Amino acid sequence: IARTEISETDEEAELIEVPDVVGREMDDGVRLLRECALMPECIGEGAVVTQVPPTGSRVMKGTKVLLYLGSSRKDE
Repeated sequence: IARTEISETDEEAELIEVPDVVGREMDDGVRLLRECALMPECIGEGAVVTQVPPTGSRVMKGTKVLLYLGSSRKDE
């Protein structure tokens, strides 16, 4: 039986760090995620208030990233 071994470097090469799109307008966040070979899915309207998976997560190319949109502002 043949066995294929995958080195850690091959596995790591497939992982992408999820960029921070919180606070960006929907179109800007979607564009940035697509440039990183990720698949954005938007829920709501307005600017990005949270994202799943969170910023800095390491995921495979083509992973869906949920963008929750709203009109929340950082005026505090």
